Amino acid sequence: VPWVLVRVARLRSHELFTLTILAITVAIASLAALVFGASLALGAFLAGMVVGQTRVSQQAAADALPLRDAFAVLFFVSVGMLFEPSLLWREPGLLLATLGVILVVKPLITFAMVAGFGYSTRTALVVGMGLGQIGEFSFILAALARHHGLLSETADNVLVGCALISIAVNPFLFSAVGRIEAAIRQRPALWNRLNAAATRRADLVNREASATIAAGKSPLAVIVGYGPVGQAVERGLRGAGLETAVIDLNVDTVNALAAGPLKAMTVSEL
Repeated sequence: VPWVLVRVARLRSHELFTLTILAITVAIASLAALVFGASLALGAFLAGMVVGQTRVSQQAAADALPLRDAFAVLFFVSVGMLFEPSLLWREPGLLLATLGVILVVKPLITFAMVAGFGYSTRTALVVGMGLGQIGEFSFILAALARHHGLLSETADNVLVGCALISIAVNPFLFSAVGRIEAAIRQRPALWNRLNAAATRRADLVNREASATIAAGKSPLAVIVGYGPVGQAVERGLRGAGLETAVIDLNVDTVNALAAGPLKAMTVSEL
């Protein structure tokens, strides 16, 4: 797959590249269903993982945006048609418990993990609130669970209801990130405790940067696009004593620069 995509990308045709991505995805999904007995949805997920490992994955994601938006509309319409309103009064306890896991437990666990890895409280809040909903992959897992008898029809209906409610509520929770951050700032002890890992990480980065400057190393300039203008800018910057890193969508340009004295990278490698 990487071999095919690189050669198609060299043709510089967005239409052909998009069609190639679509053909590869359908082929992998179909083979996964026919040969391994997986569902088409799971096969498409595996196809996305395969394409995502290539050097042109960022270009593939950008070209597939129109298709993604169209299929997202169909997905949410189909989910809405599966919802049974009677579930709200038939299984209120189970529905509320599941919503509690999605809207409260999941964001809290995500917040703790992100903060523990040394990111700021604001970043942890944004990531935690952003994940306070059910994604498309949950329905793939639910379909497999129903197929193997691990999920009852009632539980599946609860999942659909929780998906709709969490997706509808999530924008309001996400908009409250600023207010939650302000409330935490008003408690200095809690704020310092939550940002302890982020402070240590920032100090480490600053020490490394200071050591780099003290060692006399040149600053790094990133050049996006290596056409005629980019080449002129790169020559001027290197002449001024700066190190340069080039980002370009042309695979041949990146390979040529990587083989020479310059440092070059695709967008995905950045």
